[in-house]
Amino acid sequence: MVGKVSGQLEVLCIVLGTGEVTNPIALALDDVAFPPLNIGGQNVPSPGKSFPSTAQSTVTGSLKPDVIVAELWQAYTNYMELLAPEFEAETARLARQRVREEQEAAYQESLRQDQLKAKEKARAEEEERIERERLARQRDQQQTEAAQRRLAVAASLPREPPAPNTPAAKAFLARPEGAAGITSLRFRLPRNTTVTRPDPNQSTLLRRFAGLDKLQTVLDYAESQGYPVSEYKLLTTFPRRDLTTLDRNSTLADLKLVPQETLTLEQR
Repeated sequence: MVGKVSGQLEVLCIVLGTGEVTNPIALALDDVAFPPLNIGGQNVPSPGKSFPSTAQSTVTGSLKPDVIVAELWQAYTNYMELLAPEFEAETARLARQRVREEQEAAYQESLRQDQLKAKEKARAEEEERIERERLARQRDQQQTEAAQRRLAVAASLPREPPAPNTPAAKAFLARPEGAAGITSLRFRLPRNTTVTRPDPNQSTLLRRFAGLDKLQTVLDYAESQGYPVSEYKLLTTFPRRDLTTLDRNSTLADLKLVPQETLTLEQR
């Protein structure tokens, strides 16, 4: 109880601004001198001290510990009531500050995420651009190589035999290379193809071959026109046969393609 009284007394004296507190432990409990208290609106001076006369009445005497504690607690309660608005204001300020800090943290996180997304988008776009350029270079190289191969294959083809029923054709048939006759092959071109032709509306090709020419010669001619065997089939009309699957050393006469035949180029 004495310790409690001492602690509460210190609080009250600090609140009231009465200065240093005398330790109540060193005083007798039945007759103790305390700093002046305001009891019910009246100032109570310490024994041996007097205050100038005021409008208020002055009470002197000794107080019991329970009265001291009650008065201290009442003073503390009054003081806390006075501080309550400040506590509420400080609590509200801290709450607002916490909300602002949370909003700022959320904004910074959102900004960071946006920056990461922007960097990721830029990286993906750059990778796509590099890939497009690589594919374009690869496509250009393939087209260049294919064009060079077509030219080489075209240069290796035997001369086209003369048109039938002409003196040149009779002379050709009289030679050993014309022993199996001359055949006219019509090639039906595929639709929706990427092959570039001088006449986009052209639907067929026509060329003459010697009956002793090999199937490979016909396939080479098709490749020289932009239709390689790796991408296109070469089909007879009736019976339907895929010539690309047959022996390429067979002659056109052996394959019954003389004196004429219509062949269809079909994309694989």
